[in-house]
Amino acid sequence: AVSPPSQHLAPFQLDGSAKRAGPARPVNIDLSVWRPGKTDLQWSGDVFVGTPPQKFNLIFDTGSPFLLIPAKNCTTCGTHPRFDPTASSTFDAQPGYRAYVGFGSAGGGTVASPEPQGANCTIVSDTVGMGTARGAHSQFLACDVYSSLLTAEPPDGLFGMPSTPNITLPRPEFSFSLIPDGCRAGVLTLGGTDPSLYVPGTLRKIPLDWPLSESRNWFVIDVRGARVVDGGGRGGPAAGGVAAPPLANTTDGVALVDTGSANMVTPDRDTTRALYGRMSDQIVPIDEMGSWGAPCALLDRVARDVV
Repeated sequence: AVSPPSQHLAPFQLDGSAKRAGPARPVNIDLSVWRPGKTDLQWSGDVFVGTPPQKFNLIFDTGSPFLLIPAKNCTTCGTHPRFDPTASSTFDAQPGYRAYVGFGSAGGGTVASPEPQGANCTIVSDTVGMGTARGAHSQFLACDVYSSLLTAEPPDGLFGMPSTPNITLPRPEFSFSLIPDGCRAGVLTLGGTDPSLYVPGTLRKIPLDWPLSESRNWFVIDVRGARVVDGGGRGGPAAGGVAAPPLANTTDGVALVDTGSANMVTPDRDTTRALYGRMSDQIVPIDEMGSWGAPCALLDRVARDVV
């Protein structure tokens, strides 16, 4: 939740206000990954705010509509760098609205927090850039209070990428390649898709449920059914596995595609029990917040793809 609503946040423009020769080209952003154990939780990259630029490592989050960073006066932001408005010649304190941002599953971990998670912020504006591109003035949230999980995780904040764009791109498209290559954990391409990052002929287009996507500011897709791959282990049917019949209560549903979350959410507890039951009956609830788990050695042995 954000109050005032996110419509107060002006869009980030990749190509900025300066005139360039020819059309703007897609920009690749190298990604790092937060992996506290064996699980990749969130992907982040460097974003530069102000003049001269101040660097922040931000989570690229398709489940959020805003850019959020620690402010100079933040008292609970731990070792994260703070944005210093007095050091930027292009800073504008307007519009100056106060906003509280709350997160449903904050911190990005695999276990939900029993404590409310969020940030207290002020909406301000300055130049924002990524990679080789410098943007025009953009509104963002400069926060003076971070909750415990925002403080604890390595990235400094969020770069929201909602379905109703708050970023202006050379083309209305961005793409993630989350395959590490030894130098980086993945790549975010703004303004297109980099074909060199994918095996030819393997990309599939899945249409959005646009009425829901537009009204919710999320990327929502229709789901015909969730299936657990049996037999061939991980890698799905293409790797030799067999997709079992769909789980009950997962047909004719919808799902949110959220790059800022490490959680898979099911319609209800019975669906979760059925899903994990196809892997092992030793995967059980571990708290009252909806988290399930088992010893790591067991999870490594029974892990299956869900398709």
